[in-house]
Amino acid sequence: MSKQRISFLIVVTMLVLAIQACAFPGAPTVNPTQPEQASPAPGETQPAATPAEKQPTATTEPSPTPKPTLPPALPIGLRQGLASLNSYEVTYGQILEGPGPQDKNHITTVFSYSTEGDRSHTQATILNTSADNPDNPEQTSDRYQVGSKICSLPASEEGVSPVTSSDPMAEEMTTVLSNQMDLTLYVENPVLVGEVGVNGIQTRHYTFNVSGLGKKSGAEVTQSSGEYWSAIDGNYLVKYHLVMEMRNAPQGSSAAEVIHSELSYNLNKVNQPLTIEMPPECK
Repeated sequence: MSKQRISFLIVVTMLVLAIQACAFPGAPTVNPTQPEQASPAPGETQPAATPAEKQPTATTEPSPTPKPTLPPALPIGLRQGLASLNSYEVTYGQILEGPGPQDKNHITTVFSYSTEGDRSHTQATILNTSADNPDNPEQTSDRYQVGSKICSLPASEEGVSPVTSSDPMAEEMTTVLSNQMDLTLYVENPVLVGEVGVNGIQTRHYTFNVSGLGKKSGAEVTQSSGEYWSAIDGNYLVKYHLVMEMRNAPQGSSAAEVIHSELSYNLNKVNQPLTIEMPPECK
């Protein structure tokens, strides 16, 4: 069946349902305060109506007070929100520590973008240590893009140029596919705290708690809370912070293992001039 045929059937079905909703009014109501008058018996005369009965007094009921429109509690998706801006800098952080004291996984990504010249810079910093590798050094990588020119540092191999060019067809396909999906950060039963300026943007501040931790594992939940700030104009996410922590034994116990996690998002430099240039290594 063609798309035109399907669309036509959907429209017709909606019209039919709308017509049916209007064509079946409710049954007539009976006023319980007005008793039904019996028909006069043969030879009897129906009593004349009194003036009050002839001209009943009309009563006007007060109009209901309209309910105030509440602001949207949940921000729009990250991709949709960032796509509405001309320039910005986003810092995304993820921390996972435990269960051992040397088990650490820290990831920080800073992404800067400007529509002027289609310029972007992504810097990723990763720290990954464990009991087997406690001294693993922190690693940082950079990716610059100006138009179709891309430079990734450090270079993948010594002696190999870090500069490449993007494939227009592949980039277009990636853009279209990304537009079909979006990312929203976890929020549960948000509570409005108030309005406040964050990073030069007027926002609504919300807090929330996370449920479900410890129910399956039986671990003690020591932290489970989050907060976020969404822009009043545009309802895009400006700032987000989530903290969760559990332990499997009482505090101070030598056998206690602790898992600590944090998730953060911070949007800055919105619609401000950004200087994004290729470094000397990329020229």
